[in-house]
Amino acid sequence: MTARTSLALILLAVAAPARGDGAVLVELFTSEGCSSCPPADALLSRIAHDGAGGAQVVTLSEHVDYWDELGWRDRFSSRALTRRQEAYVRRLRLTGPYTPQLVVGGRTDVLGSDAVAARRAIAAAAREATGRIDARLVPGGRGDVAVVVAASWRPGIEADVLVALVQDRATTRV
Repeated sequence: MTARTSLALILLAVAAPARGDGAVLVELFTSEGCSSCPPADALLSRIAHDGAGGAQVVTLSEHVDYWDELGWRDRFSSRALTRRQEAYVRRLRLTGPYTPQLVVGGRTDVLGSDAVAARRAIAAAAREATGRIDARLVPGGRGDVAVVVAASWRPGIEADVLVALVQDRATTRV
């Protein structure tokens, strides 16, 4: 699987990065209305393009909708992504959501524009072999496709398996 196709099926092991052939999930919570987010957006793009210290990464730019109330409607924003960020706030015991927030491996958050902290968190997540996900696409009888997923984690690790259909690149002139 690849994060570099125009539309890709990505299986995400939230809070369970794998070593070796696995990938570290890197999620940036951002918004077009956030004036401090462009450097974080650029960092996420560099990480997606160049990787991070040899670690395989899956990067997602997740636009939250709470900035929309301030007058600029972000066409990529989603209430579901805001809820996802709020779930991380609870899981990571943070004081509240913020942008730009980078969540690495579902377990660590750093300021989205802090390249040193981001690369350090990615390297740490890549060293932690906590689980494995295997997936395959199985063609159906009427042109449909099923996703067959097998996942396992070390005892004591809680994780969610999510399937996301993502777009490789989209831009808006702001």
